[in-house]
Order: sequence, then structure tokens, then C-alpha cells
Amino acid sequence: MPEIDKILARFPKQRPPLPEAQQKIYEQEYLANREGKNLASSLAQKLEAWMHRQVAQNVVGSRFLEVGAGTLNHVPYMEGNIEYYDAIEPATFLYQDSIFKPRIRNFYSDISQCNGSYDSIFSIAALEHVTNLPDVIAKMGALLADGGVCVNAIPCEGGFLWGLSWRLSTGLSYKLRTGFSYKTLMRHEHVNNHDEIIALHKHFFKSVKLIYFPASGKNLSLYCCIIARKPIRHW
Repeated sequence: MPEIDKILARFPKQRPPLPEAQQKIYEQEYLANREGKNLASSLAQKLEAWMHRQVAQNVVGSRFLEVGAGTLNHVPYMEGNIEYYDAIEPATFLYQDSIFKPRIRNFYSDISQCNGSYDSIFSIAALEHVTNLPDVIAKMGALLADGGVCVNAIPCEGGFLWGLSWRLSTGLSYKLRTGFSYKTLMRHEHVNNHDEIIALHKHFFKSVKLIYFPASGKNLSLYCCIIARKPIRHW
């Protein structure tokens, strides 16, 4: 069986459940992490700014769709002429109090609800969380206008530097703060790794460019920015 067929056969995935005690603090901790409310998450936010800048530098046109918009922390990076900016985010608690809500035209809970045409579709640290990833990437391609681009920034999940960094920073901070295992939380959250995400982009797009930070390749990098063009229709 070809490697891509093996990867496709893993989906849809089942998210490992969180222990009840961790589930009770999930929303509180998730929001605190996204807003950089402790030292470790604040440092992580500064590093993650690289992903936001790469996405902002590589989008085209003026009609945008963000997948997994979270707290809308990418909105300030989008400057210039914007005809419309739509956002997909099922966790409404993340953006309900955001000052950037007025800049979003439409909110969707799932990409299957979208039927428009976009010059750029992008995500920042979102695709590693998606249990039906092949469907989502295929839909991204279907929603792109002619000449459009799909730009997805991801952590190098499965790589050496990424694994080491979260264990010594946000993982340690979470353990000291809550008493719970961050590894359990990561298994619940990051259901997809770097290799799977890249392989699926190459399956659904003819042109795929990879940019890494801070070095080259997944094992020496924290993040990867995927720039995909020319969707391939597999139906």
C-alpha cells in the first residue's frame, strides 16, 4: 500500500479523552495559554509570532478565510486591502470577548459550512488538532479562487526540537501549576504530526513549499510554514 494510502486510512481519528480533572480546567487553561497569561506561554507566544508573520507575508488577494481562528490573534497581522475576512472556530469561548470580532465578516464552526471563494486560506497552529484532516485540506483546495494560495503554519510535531521545547517550557509550567501531565493534554490536542500534515498537502496540491524555523527540517525546527498552490481534485 502506498504511504499516502496508509496515512489516509488513519482518518478520521479519535481524540484520546482527557481525565475528568483535566477536563474541568480545560477551557481556563486553553484560554490562558492562547493569551500568554503565564511566563512559559508568554514566551511561546513570542516564538509563535514567526508563524503569524510567515502567513501574513505569503497570503495574496483580499478575500480571506482563517481555519482555526482561536482568539483572533492573527487578525492584527493582516494589513492592507481586505474585501472580507471569514473565520472558522468551533470553540466560541476563545473569541467571544475579542476586540477583533468586528473585523470578521462571518464565523463558522466547521469548514463544511463554507461555500465562498477565497484568494487565501490559512491557519496558524490549527491543523495538528483536526481529526478529519484530509477532508479539511481537500475543502481548502475546493474553496480557493483561481491563483489562490493555502498557507498553513504548524508546529513540528514529532520532531526532536519541538518535543524537547514543550517539555522544558509549557509542559513543565503546566505540571507545576496544575499537577497534571501536559503529555496527556498534548496527546488529546495534537492528533496529527508534521509528516502526516505535509504528506496530505502534497496529496491535495501540485505545488507545496516548506519554510522552517529556526533551522531546516523538522528535527531542528519548532515550526513549519506550508505554502500550497494549484489544488488537485481527487473526485
